[in-house]
Amino acid sequence: MTNPNGRDLVLTRSIAAYPAALYPARTDPDLLKRWFAPAPFTVSEAETDLRTGGATRIVMRASDGSEFQRAGVHEAMGFHEGWGRCANQLAERAAEL
Repeated sequence: MTNPNGRDLVLTRSIAAYPAALYPARTDPDLLKRWFAPAPFTVSEAETDLRTGGATRIVMRASDGSEFQRAGVHEAMGFHEGWGRCANQLAERAAEL
């Protein structure tokens, strides 16, 4: 990702899975629900439109029942500790496929 200041941020994570398993885990709403939110959050709703310009909508639910929605066309991702946990969960789910 390139920010307005001209700096690049590149994050690399190796997951022991074939691309054929990772792609559906990232694009299939039912599979997204199984790993996308960092535990103990869950994904209560997931919608994806894989066409160019298509929208993605994900609703994460906290253990207290509060929900957080992310919607729109996803072009860039910020990194925080939760993404590391999500990557671990993705690796676990991909290993099951």
